[in-house]
Amino acid sequence: MILHTFCDAYPGLADKVIIPFGTHGGSGVNSYKTMLLSYFPKATCLESLGISGASVRDSGSKTKVQDWIRKLGLEKKTE
Repeated sequence: MILHTFCDAYPGLADKVIIPFGTHGGSGVNSYKTMLLSYFPKATCLESLGISGASVRDSGSKTKVQDWIRKLGLEKKTE
């Protein structure tokens, strides 16, 4: 329900690039993209990432986030 509340509060996301991520208690985040695009059909919604709340502090979670960011082409460029 919190995601519905968020979408209602930010109608300006309608034509933006949305990158869904979050923690979950076991249900995953597979429905995030579908739900976000139902609110914002003109938005570009990139691949989502979900991490189990029980494992969010594990060292593997940091690697998952880094790999996801790299896969999306969003890693910070160093000069």
